[in-house]
Amino acid sequence: MWRTVWGNLSASGAREAIVTPEYGPGYFTGQSCVTKEWSPEALWAQTLAASAHLREEFAAWEAGRPPTGQGPSPALADLPAPPPPLPARVCTLPTIDVSRFVAGGAAERASLAEEWKASLAEEWDAAFSGVGFCQLVGYESLLPASAIAALREAATVFFETESREVKMRSHIDGLLGYLAIGEENVAATVGAANRVADKVEGLNFSGYGSELNGSRGWRSRDPCEVPWLEEPFARALPERLRQAAAEYWKAATALMHVLLELSALALGLEASHFGPYYAEPGCTLRLAYYPPGPGEEGQLRYGEHTDYEGFTILQRPVEGGGEGNGGLEVQDPRTGSWAGVPSLPDTLTINIGDLMARWTNDRWRATRHRVPAPTAGSAAAACGRLSLVYFTGPNPSMPVHCLPSAKCDCENPKYPSITLEENVQAKLLAAQRGAADGA
Repeated sequence: MWRTVWGNLSASGAREAIVTPEYGPGYFTGQSCVTKEWSPEALWAQTLAASAHLREEFAAWEAGRPPTGQGPSPALADLPAPPPPLPARVCTLPTIDVSRFVAGGAAERASLAEEWKASLAEEWDAAFSGVGFCQLVGYESLLPASAIAALREAATVFFETESREVKMRSHIDGLLGYLAIGEENVAATVGAANRVADKVEGLNFSGYGSELNGSRGWRSRDPCEVPWLEEPFARALPERLRQAAAEYWKAATALMHVLLELSALALGLEASHFGPYYAEPGCTLRLAYYPPGPGEEGQLRYGEHTDYEGFTILQRPVEGGGEGNGGLEVQDPRTGSWAGVPSLPDTLTINIGDLMARWTNDRWRATRHRVPAPTAGSAAAACGRLSLVYFTGPNPSMPVHCLPSAKCDCENPKYPSITLEENVQAKLLAAQRGAADGA
């Protein structure tokens, strides 16, 4: 069973690792891969290669027995010598392989061995009740590399070569369309207002809502495969980008529905439990582009925040997680410290949003995360960074109550019911007000 490992990297490398099933304390000092001197990239490669060995070590730790002392898995012998360690704190997230689960339809998933499904569901639950994040592999049968590459290429051309005039043709004052630098201060959604606005451009495709600027509210759309495709803002985009976004939307939506089945199993519910809520889902595809350069003093690429909706499917560039590289960081809620999150090819990052945390009565954790500015003069500062972010959510007008699950302590709900519309609107307006205040 995978557990979250926080590695504390210093100039001498990874010297200790904190095993945190629910952010509980505990130090693991065996000769596993997490206690050796490796860079974030090699550390993660070791974690993947030594999965069986780690399960044995973690089982010993949880049972109160000393580590086995068997050393690294034999699979590690083929790894190259470790490169020099990076002087940064790095979070190695649980890695979950869903290749068998996503291959085929609902009938094929139902026919999988119950013991195997229970093990996968346990990994899923452990990841989100722990750090609130995981790395996903084995998803390509639903979200192929070709769809990712096509959208990344078209979006990069749009953000890096199109004029401001062309971009502003798709600008709407609110949720949909193009957002220029200076329109968002997302840290205001968690109470950190009066900062310089985030250094990010965005292009938002939403399956629900309209401008959402405080005066026009929301409007429903007829459910269809790509509900925003004929919107005026989308028609104003370059056709190549519009079509690439539509194909990515369809693929990410298909992946979402399968991951919802896994989520239901992980919470002790029927696999179909979330189906009625997501029959007309409230999802948003966001293309987030972070221009080159470190930005102004005190400016982040994207400030600390929690996501607003269900769970997020994040496709991001390959990055090592080292300090100053301008990539994703997550916050350890025990200490408030930040840790970079490495990303390897063919991997998605999944994290829990506010609504899902509330839905599960806080069993699953919506963890704060951010994208800091890269170090001035670094290679990361010399180029832009593009993330493809698919926010999943139920029907915007359907009330969400504590799930009827013993795992969620449903007899003692912490929150009244809320709709996705109410939750997202409050967050977005706070982000827009924060940008205006910090201007």
